[in-house]
Amino acid sequence: MSGFPMPWGNYLLEGLAETQAPDSISWLPQTIGWQCALFIIVIIAITKLYQAIKLYRHNIYRRNALNWISKLPQYNVSSPDVIFRQLPSLLRKVALYSTAREDVCLLAKHDWELWLDEQCREKNKLSVTSFSKNNTALLYQLAYVPNYQIDNEKMQCLITDISTWIKHHRGKHG
Repeated sequence: MSGFPMPWGNYLLEGLAETQAPDSISWLPQTIGWQCALFIIVIIAITKLYQAIKLYRHNIYRRNALNWISKLPQYNVSSPDVIFRQLPSLLRKVALYSTAREDVCLLAKHDWELWLDEQCREKNKLSVTSFSKNNTALLYQLAYVPNYQIDNEKMQCLITDISTWIKHHRGKHG
């Protein structure tokens, strides 16, 4: 015997006809108001993405300088490395890249330290760095005094201040 005996299945459903499922609903907005809203949202998203890419590309100098600092060897007073004498130059280069040249070039010694602290202030006017307080004249002496010795703690404090300044300073582009 092949097939099923008659009647097969539920006898209540015997005369029912199968209906066709409706078409799927479109995710695109149908009215002009929602189309305008979607257009505005897309424009805002593209603008934000463009600004983020622009900021990322502008801050490449920060990332390069911080990368250079992260690759410094451990400082030791007994055998100071010449590479640490390049820290003031690195800081000056970062400042020159991010700020107008005439604002940076004439600054020296304590004026330079005060300017560095001024460019790295929080909203409540407190300086994030301490070049003019804790690290007074260290940058100058490290750059210009031959065989100048800095103890490990002061050098670590200076490197921390330089890294903090590079991360948080205000430049011509914010």
